[in-house]
Amino acid sequence: MNALYLLFYISIAGWFLSEIYYKQKFKSEINDQKKDKSTLNILWVVIIPSVSLAVTVSKLTSFHIRNQYWILYLGEILIVTGVLFRWIIIKSLGKFFTVDVSIKEDHQIKKKVFTGL
Repeated sequence: MNALYLLFYISIAGWFLSEIYYKQKFKSEINDQKKDKSTLNILWVVIIPSVSLAVTVSKLTSFHIRNQYWILYLGEILIVTGVLFRWIIIKSLGKFFTVDVSIKEDHQIKKKVFTGL
């Protein structure tokens, strides 16, 4: 396994672990007004099998595009960009960010993107 594949799998694992961390740390509180009807749980039930199936299909089949390094670079760039973008959003929203949709008692509409970074 070359370094690019290793980096790719490490970044996928890091992304997955960060999502688990966010799910545990940024839940809405008991006194928050919940607006979500377990959408996050449905997403997890769909995402995990989908990613697993995609990886399995990519290992069992051989497409011309799979053996080219540019697709790995593109995938790596998309993963890192997505993780960074999500991190910026979480930092920007601060205490108002939750993984499930809820409204806090002192909730305010966010008008500036990068305050508090």
